[in-house]
Amino acid sequence: MNKNKIKKIIIPVANVYNKIYLNSYYKKNKINHNYELLDLNMKNKNILVMSPHQDDEIIGLGGTLARLSENNNITVLFLTDGSLISYENFPKKISAIRKKESDEVSSILGTNTSTLNFTNTTLDIERKKLENSIESMLKDNKFDIIFTPSVTDCTSDHRETSFALLNVLKSNKGDYLELYFYEINNSLQAGSINCISSLNINDIMSKRKLLDIYRSQKYIDFSIICINDREKRKMFRNNCYAVEIFHKLDFENMRSIIEKEKKCKEFENMKTTTSSIRLKKNMEYNLSYREKIESIFR
Repeated sequence: MNKNKIKKIIIPVANVYNKIYLNSYYKKNKINHNYELLDLNMKNKNILVMSPHQDDEIIGLGGTLARLSENNNITVLFLTDGSLISYENFPKKISAIRKKESDEVSSILGTNTSTLNFTNTTLDIERKKLENSIESMLKDNKFDIIFTPSVTDCTSDHRETSFALLNVLKSNKGDYLELYFYEINNSLQAGSINCISSLNINDIMSKRKLLDIYRSQKYIDFSIICINDREKRKMFRNNCYAVEIFHKLDFENMRSIIEKEKKCKEFENMKTTTSSIRLKKNMEYNLSYREKIESIFR
């Protein structure tokens, strides 16, 4: 029996236990401070989604995008080409495969896409070029809202994307009404969460269908992402089916966050939370970073 067949057997069983674990985990970590509800009924907004890789935009806020795309103009900016991901016997073809997948997602959502085509995992060494590319994008377009990965994520490309964006925005922050950090890999915890999307079952069903389009990403268990969204609702005083979580940036705090970039490098030691089999172990390990994550946004 090959590895994929074994995973198909193990993952559903693991997710039964994951639901029990996540239910308890989030009930123990209820949010007691105030938080905002993202307005999913907004209209006629120009929205930019910074997505380091093809699939990040759906993992982090797929349900939110499914709703917002109905009445707003959304552009997804992919930073990398995905070309260095090892994929069976033809790693050079993965870039074209991922582009095709993201085009299909965009077609369903009705979003615009643009790609900067930096080589995957190289954003740290291409920082100046990255900032110049982002600055050019923002000069050519007027956005009301920007979504970008949390600066506390364990993946270097995710952090580099957002710090590059912040460095561009710091000199003209008045031009941008709202900026939200979205979560991937358990990167927002407890006190760092100040905004949520209140999602219904149709939003989550749409998100799951969009995730499944990214078939090339065989190392990610997309099932656990939607289960996690469903259980996260236990943290909040909100009667909804599921949530996606954000940190809405206070622009007065932006320079403070930029100054903490070196501190954020230690988050690369955190564990990913996109594996059903390792979910509990990884989330328990990540708890040790909670205070550090919260301190970045103070």
